[in-house]
Amino acid sequence: MIGPVGQIHALSSLLGPGNVSKRMRNIIRIFFVMIVLLVVLLTVADAGHRFKKTGQSQITQVNIDQISLILGEEGTVWLEPTSSFNDEFIELKILGPAAEQTQYKGKEGFFGLAGVQTLWLAKEDRETEMALVAATGARYIGMDFEWGKIEKEQGKYDWSGPDDAVRLAKQYGLTIVPMLLFTPQWASPTSFAPLDYKSIPPVDEKQYRDFVFQVVNRYKPFGQSTYVKDGYGISDWVIWNEPNVQPQGKDPLPGNFWIGELEAYIQLMRAGFEGAHAADPSCNVLNGGLADVYWRQGEADLVTAVERLYDPNGDGDAGDGARPYFDTLNIHIYPPVNLTPEEINDWLQYRIDAISRVMDRFGDDGKKIWVTETGFGSVPSSNNLNETPQPDNLMWLDEKGQSDSMLIMFEKYVQFPKVETVLWWSLRDYYINQTGENQAMEAHYGLVNADFSPKSSYLAYARMVGGMDILFSSEINIGSFGRQMVVIPKNVISRAGNYLVVVTPILRGENQPHFQTVKRTSVFFKNIQSK
Repeated sequence: MIGPVGQIHALSSLLGPGNVSKRMRNIIRIFFVMIVLLVVLLTVADAGHRFKKTGQSQITQVNIDQISLILGEEGTVWLEPTSSFNDEFIELKILGPAAEQTQYKGKEGFFGLAGVQTLWLAKEDRETEMALVAATGARYIGMDFEWGKIEKEQGKYDWSGPDDAVRLAKQYGLTIVPMLLFTPQWASPTSFAPLDYKSIPPVDEKQYRDFVFQVVNRYKPFGQSTYVKDGYGISDWVIWNEPNVQPQGKDPLPGNFWIGELEAYIQLMRAGFEGAHAADPSCNVLNGGLADVYWRQGEADLVTAVERLYDPNGDGDAGDGARPYFDTLNIHIYPPVNLTPEEINDWLQYRIDAISRVMDRFGDDGKKIWVTETGFGSVPSSNNLNETPQPDNLMWLDEKGQSDSMLIMFEKYVQFPKVETVLWWSLRDYYINQTGENQAMEAHYGLVNADFSPKSSYLAYARMVGGMDILFSSEINIGSFGRQMVVIPKNVISRAGNYLVVVTPILRGENQPHFQTVKRTSVFFKNIQSK
C-alpha cells in the first residue's frame, strides 16, 4: 500500500514535462496535495473516534497548580490538566472544619490509619497519601520498615526510604508506628527459596536485635536522624506481623508473615524488645498483631492466640511466654460483615473482655491494648449490594455499609478503658478492580480508592476524628480551556483547622469503565490558623 508521501511522488512523475502546461501541473499538484491532507485528517479523526469508543480517555489527571486559601477571604484554585482532552469534567471538593465539633475532640491520639505504605509508592504519590491521612485528624500511621530492604548486606544500612517516610510524616504532623519485619536473604536459613526466606526466623536472633537497635536509635526522639533532632520521633515499635495466622486454622501457629514455631517467635520478640529498649528505654514495644482470622472460639480465634502468647505450652505457667517482651498488647480485629449494629457491639464486647481477662490472669492488668488493624471491606455501590451482603458475597459491604459499620465499631472501641489506640485498616485500596470478584482484602478495606479518590467512608472517618465536612463541591467542565482558575467563596474558609482540596477527573457513559484505570486524584492539604 502506497502512503500519502508515495502518492505525491507518483503524482509528480505523472505530471512531468510535456504532459501538461507548467501552470496546470501546479494547480493539479496543489489539488491532489489537498486531497491527501484531507484523507490524513479524516484518518486521524477516525482513529481518535475509535480510541474514544474503546474507553481510552486521554485525560488522566488535573493538577492543583496554585492555590490561595486565607481565613475569611475569597480563595482561588488554579487547575492544570496533565494532557489534552475534550469536554471532560472534574469534581472539586474542599473539606474543612464543620460547624459542630466531633464528639471525639481531644482524643486524636486514639485514632490512626494502618496500611499507609508510603515506601511502596512513587515519590509523586507519597505526599498525596500523607495529605489524605493528615486531613482526617488521625495521629498514627502504620507502616512497614522491612529489615531486608534496610539492611540488604549485614552491617550496611540504607536509610533513604525510612528517612523519606519520617520526613513526610513530620511535615504532616503524623507519627509512624513501624512494623519491623521480614528477614534479609543473608540472615535467613533458606536464602535459596525466594518466596519463603523473608518469613522464616533468622539464623541468629541477635542479628534482628542489632537491626532493631539501629533503627530505633536512628528515629527515636532526639535520635541520629536529621528529622528527629528537635524531639520529633518514633516511640512505638511493632515486632513483626500476625505470627499466629495459619491457613488451616487449627492452632495459633505461624503462617503468611511468619513461618516458624511460636517459641521461635517469642525468642525473636525478646531480641527485638532488648534491642529497642537498649536504644530507647522509654519506647513502647508491641508484639506483632495477633489476628482474629477464623472467628471461631477454641480454634485459631484471637482469644486463644493471646493465651498462647502468654502461655505457649498451655500449662498455666507463663514463665516461657512473651509477657516480659512487650509493653502493649497488639491485636487485629475484623468483625464478620453480616452483623447487625447490636451484634457488632456484642462481638467486640466479648473479645475485648475475654482478652482483658487473659491479661489479668497472667499479671498484665496494667498494660494497654492497641488495635493496629480493624475494618470492614466494601465494594463499589454501583454493584447494587444491600447493607446486608448477598449469599455470594459475604465478605464485603457496600460503601454506605462500610461507613455505618465503622462508626458503630469506633463508638464501641472508645468505651474500653484498656484500649488506648485503634488503627483502621487501611487508608487506600491497592487494586483498581474493586468488584466482588477480586477476593484480595487489599482491594476493599481502604477509605480511598486506588486512584486516591475518597470513598464515603473517608468522609465519615474524617468527620468522626477531625470534625471535617464538605464545605464546597463543584463539577467543572474543563472543556478545551486548559489551565483555569476556580474562585472559592469567602464563606468557605471560615474556621481555623485542617483543609483538604480534592480534584478528581470524571468520565461518564462509555468511557467510565476504563477511566477507573487511568484517572488520578490530586489533593492539597493546609492547616489554616486564625489571623
